[in-house]
Amino acid sequence: MPVRLVVQLIAILVSVSQFTGCGTTAKAPVVSARTGADRMSLARAAGVEARQHVVARGDTLHSIAWRYRLDYREIARWNGIKAPFIIYPGQRLALHQTQGSGTAPRPAPRQEIRASPPRAEISLPTRGQAPLPAGSIQWQWPARGEPLPANTASSRQGLDLLGQPGQPIWAAAAGEVVYSGDGLVGYGKLIIIRHDDVYLSAYAHNRRLLVQEGHRVARGQQIAEMGNSGSRQVKLYFEIRRNGRPVPPLRYLPKARI
Repeated sequence: MPVRLVVQLIAILVSVSQFTGCGTTAKAPVVSARTGADRMSLARAAGVEARQHVVARGDTLHSIAWRYRLDYREIARWNGIKAPFIIYPGQRLALHQTQGSGTAPRPAPRQEIRASPPRAEISLPTRGQAPLPAGSIQWQWPARGEPLPANTASSRQGLDLLGQPGQPIWAAAAGEVVYSGDGLVGYGKLIIIRHDDVYLSAYAHNRRLLVQEGHRVARGQQIAEMGNSGSRQVKLYFEIRRNGRPVPPLRYLPKARI
């Protein structure tokens, strides 16, 4: 075989070897990423585990806690937020215990959002009893309506009551309104009431909200009108949470419906 042809063959073999090696090297970072940071990213995208929340306009500490089924006091402690629990648009909140939690400084604010505003000095017409002290919660049904069967309800954690548009929605117990708005996807126009340091209740899919954040409400006071915001049916979705975790409302409501 001519020397020139041998040289050409050697050159071709070297080139093929280099190309194959480059291809193998290029795939390694992809495999490594999928087993490391990229896997965490995919898990977050799938909603498997949320590690942080970026505060948006209209968020409150209570609404963020409600979204992730956490206790607002835990989020406050993890992020070093003190009463009156002021948070800011663009602020990143840790949703789990981190090293040094409770001492991390917050960014310099431009615009503040009150997560749980101080009790407002607002006089509202009330119906029923005055607000009750913590530890003595008395519950009532939040609306008249036919409960959906468990196998057709929108959530196993809460209670769906079918009704008519504009039907009154009442506070199931006395407390303070800590969220009133439509910023939580899937709940429509929503009200959250804090009854004490342990219990919250929520009223979703309303047509009209009659109370605002910071208002004190009495048990039995009308707080909204029934509707179908965020729902295909006219109904109230009612939920009770204990330390941030949903509990069966029927364990707390009187056996006799309104």
